[in-house]
Amino acid sequence: MAGHKLANFLFNVLTIASIIVDLFAAVVAVLMIVFLFPLTTIEAVIRMILFACLVVLLLVMILGETESKRLLQFAAFLRYWPGRSIPYLFIGLVILSNTASNAIINILRQIAGWAVVSLGLLYFLLGVTCVQRVKFALRGEGKVGSASGVGSGVSVHEGADDFGGPATYAPPAAAPAFTGEAAAPAAPTTGGPGDFNWDKPGSDPFA
Repeated sequence: MAGHKLANFLFNVLTIASIIVDLFAAVVAVLMIVFLFPLTTIEAVIRMILFACLVVLLLVMILGETESKRLLQFAAFLRYWPGRSIPYLFIGLVILSNTASNAIINILRQIAGWAVVSLGLLYFLLGVTCVQRVKFALRGEGKVGSASGVGSGVSVHEGADDFGGPATYAPPAAAPAFTGEAAAPAAPTTGGPGDFNWDKPGSDPFA
């Protein structure tokens, strides 16, 4: 139990630290937008749009850290740490590749950029080493059986997929049982005016 509490504590620390880094990077991006004014060149306008997109993406990452179910329905890759590391690496490299005219903002930019890149590398390493499996196991997402299968006649088995997430498997429905009764033969059709019998002698098919 002590090991479980320690693991839960470390996972919570990682989530809180990620949110703090995201908020700090978003504030730095907003400051860089402010110091771009007045927008006298096309390059300044492009950089403003780029940093505005980074702010929106960082807010999405914050929601991903809280594991919002509504968000994960549309961005399922954020559920798994290797997939979550890719946006962090992109955001950090974009912040590092752009300089600011103000010396203080430039220092904050470097701190935020390296912090986001480090966060992305950390998530990637923890993801490929299957540390996330421990988090799912502590949440009880690796158990067999699910309430969704109760009363439905289908047993649902939840395990862990290749990325450490819960994998749901529902066995195919059983084929209907054989009763041993042969199907009734089709009733013969009654002959019409143009019908004839091939086996009856003297039957004229063209009559």
